[in-house]
Amino acid sequence: MLASSLLKNVARGPDARRAATETYQIDRRGSEHRATKQMAAAAVFQQAARPRLLVDTTALLSRLLLPRSVPAQAVRKAVAEGQLLASEATLEELADVLSRPRFDRYLTVSERQQFLRLFMRIAEIVPVLHPVQACRDPRDDKFLALAVNGQAGVIITGDQDLLVLDPFRGVRILAPAAYLAQTG
Repeated sequence: MLASSLLKNVARGPDARRAATETYQIDRRGSEHRATKQMAAAAVFQQAARPRLLVDTTALLSRLLLPRSVPAQAVRKAVAEGQLLASEATLEELADVLSRPRFDRYLTVSERQQFLRLFMRIAEIVPVLHPVQACRDPRDDKFLALAVNGQAGVIITGDQDLLVLDPFRGVRILAPAAYLAQTG
């Protein structure tokens, strides 16, 4: 299946994040190394202070297919200002949707794999240790579970089954336009 091939060749988890952050090890001696290490430490601190949020699959697809749409603008703002979260279940859904034949006329398999790789590089992969069953559409419970387990502040979605739950256990559930309006 194409969904598994989309995920198959994409580095995930701590190894991918470690590979992306190890570039500061250019020179192990001298001030150059200390300066880059300080910048890396500052980036880690900055990342920790960023709001934790998640974007549902439909909004992510809008970013890919309709880059000027309101959901795409919300995704860009979320990437710029927050730490995106993902779980195995949300990644599987994204890969599954991206593998559907209806996207063949808009994007090549390579473009879809590249999008998934990029998303996995910027998103923090959160293990879901405590499942949630609260949504009237059980297929959307994975987003609530990710938000709770990942201590998210916001879920960005256009899904009415999720929007009616706002707020959910202290997590705001906002439509893309509302997220844009809230964050200025």
